[in-house]
Amino acid sequence: MSEQSVIEFYNARGDAENLNRYLLNDFNFNHLPFPDMDTNTVYMYLIAICATLFEWTKTTLIKNKTKAITFSMRTKAVCFHYITVATTFISHARKTILKVFCSENYSILKI
Repeated sequence: MSEQSVIEFYNARGDAENLNRYLLNDFNFNHLPFPDMDTNTVYMYLIAICATLFEWTKTTLIKNKTKAITFSMRTKAVCFHYITVATTFISHARKTILKVFCSENYSILKI
């Protein structure tokens, strides 16, 4: 192999290890919920899909210029900053309004 192809191979290997670390730490791959490997395989596929959807959501939040969201943020931080915000629906003047209990100015996520 040439020197360039060796470097690209090891960079790809490092990226795969980082993805595995991301799934282990942020999506709890350390503790699989089922006793048999077949069911755990399905669980791992679903969690991988969830991780991909989460990264897409994070990218969409960044494209919408959402405050305090960056590419380097981990799952827990994004959930605390944007997803798990206390809200309630209230009826006022024949309209249903979403009331957000936070000092930040949240807007509707535009996809």
